[in-house]
Amino acid sequence: MNKDELLDALEDEREKFLEAIEGLDDQAFSEHGLPNGWSINDVLFHLSTTEAELVKFLWQLSQNQKPVSIKVIDHNVHAPNPASQDQEQLRSSDQLFDDFASVRKQTSRRVAAIPEKDLLEPNQFPWLNDHPLWEWIANDSFKHEAWHTQEIKAWRDSLEI
Repeated sequence: MNKDELLDALEDEREKFLEAIEGLDDQAFSEHGLPNGWSINDVLFHLSTTEAELVKFLWQLSQNQKPVSIKVIDHNVHAPNPASQDQEQLRSSDQLFDDFASVRKQTSRRVAAIPEKDLLEPNQFPWLNDHPLWEWIANDSFKHEAWHTQEIKAWRDSLEI
């Protein structure tokens, strides 16, 4: 996947996610009806914090540093983190949504700055285990978001009996 395709996918999946939550009120955002007892606010927080790690990862790459990332250290991104959950509880739906939008802008900006060959070459970064950088970006951003979008759509469909 080249840079333009990657940037388009980031934008396209974000639009699908926004369509999935369109028209929901604040009560629906905090309802714990999604798998694992999650709410949409939980998903917003989760996606934002996971993608913020990706932004950090991409910044470290831009500084020619070996990144320390959730994926690189093989951390389970869906495991509950009590400290993170406490932070989430202190934020309003509007703040969570603002964070969600902001981190995607940062991701897109970082991706746009990456040389095309760095995105495509599987052996460019040894710690990516022969995977091209674009795959790591996709997995920690729009592919991850797509998975949660499908959960939200299924939940909404189940409400419309």
